[in-house]
Amino acid sequence: MVKFFSFFLPLWYPFSIHHLQANEMYKNRFFNKDYIMYKDINDSIIIHSNICPHQGSQFSNGGFLNEDKNIVCPYHGFTYENGSFIGICHQEKLTKKQKQTLPTFHVQQTDDLIFVNENENSPYDIFQPPEEYDPDFRSVSGWSILSNNYLTVTENLLDMLHISFVHSFGSQSNVPDNIQFEKISKIHGKTSFYYNPSRKSLGSILSEEDYTVKVENEFILPTNTITRVFIGDSVKTVFTRSIPIEENKTLLYWKLYRNFWNDNIFLNYFGDFFIRHLMKKVIQEDIEILKGIRVDDRDGPVKTKYDQTILQFRKFTKEFIRDLKIEDM
Repeated sequence: MVKFFSFFLPLWYPFSIHHLQANEMYKNRFFNKDYIMYKDINDSIIIHSNICPHQGSQFSNGGFLNEDKNIVCPYHGFTYENGSFIGICHQEKLTKKQKQTLPTFHVQQTDDLIFVNENENSPYDIFQPPEEYDPDFRSVSGWSILSNNYLTVTENLLDMLHISFVHSFGSQSNVPDNIQFEKISKIHGKTSFYYNPSRKSLGSILSEEDYTVKVENEFILPTNTITRVFIGDSVKTVFTRSIPIEENKTLLYWKLYRNFWNDNIFLNYFGDFFIRHLMKKVIQEDIEILKGIRVDDRDGPVKTKYDQTILQFRKFTKEFIRDLKIEDM
């Protein structure tokens, strides 16, 4: 079985790509459950279940934020402040708040995404690749919905062999060579290998002759992946986060960094357009091959050295969960 995340790890999970406006309530599907998110009077993001704990009405079905930015249920006017029942709409507030009945997430927001964590004292930070802070790199970003479990999507991004057979830039006559794995931390691993892509690849534009690229493929728990392709001095980095929506529905957020085609306005525009087009094509190729693949079926008995990154990802996750259970004993 490869369904590791039946519960939250003390890590930051990407939750939503939606950017909240003032006085807005937004329903978001996450791990097969509906949540509501909004901003309180301090402009902090509040996220909790979309179901009112009184008699099961959905806040998103006509609920609203009052003048204090507390959420009001549309069914009976029950009002909640950061998850705690404080009274009925337009009536006097309770002198003492009831125990929190709507557990809220701990929330952080980056420029692109909202993240959640159930652990108030989590020792882990939201991971960002070093290219995010490197002025030599320019980036474009986007997202797609895939009809697969988020673990299937994440592991596909760590699958070095499918490059040869699925993607148009791959070469079926070549497979990865000189495969080396490195443990970076208890939640971070990296595989390096060399590969000869086809003449349809991006490298064919950057290199006039047949060439070999170095590839670094990383995972950072829970669902982050990095793929770096080195072509001479040029580097293309694809960073992804898989957001679990339902059992077989995943939002794949991606950001592609490059240190080429960024010397002037024309190259910036051309590079952004071409890279975005390339990423959409690559993701569509993945969508087509992943149709109908069940997450449990990926853990079959046949394994090779080319599965090393996926197997290490599973191993790291199992060991991380095991260590958590030992600490809780």
